Amino acid sequence: MEPLRITLYRTNSKFSHHVQKVASAFDLTPGQPKILEYLYEVEEADQKTIAKACVIEPATVANVLNRMEEKGLVRRAYHEGNRRSRFISLTPHGKEITGELMKRLAVSDQPICDSLSEPERETLQRLLLKVENALDKEVKQK
Repeated sequence: MEPLRITLYRTNSKFSHHVQKVASAFDLTPGQPKILEYLYEVEEADQKTIAKACVIEPATVANVLNRMEEKGLVRRAYHEGNRRSRFISLTPHGKEITGELMKRLAVSDQPICDSLSEPERETLQRLLLKVENALDKEVKQK
């Protein structure tokens, strides 16, 4: 059996390609779909929080957000009493695009989901979270 990291590399690459294929129909670049989905769920966040939640380098998030703002997908605003951080939220256009993106991703994800039984999907998700937690611990120790 091949090393686990090889399987994870390949699976991540194929899944990222799968998401980008759907996202390209909306003229979205890599990184934008997960930021849109995150903001759709939380409604508003600062750049640092987005970077951490989406596992993207802060400098990269800044560039991605600039392009998203130019496309009218997000807006940045200061909160009263907090002039240090700008908070990012979806524009109405961004919400519309994200809603449609999420619908299309759900449809395109269906063959993946259909290849697993419900218990297998639950087990896979539980195991992937366990791997993610182990990686988080490894990063914190260094």
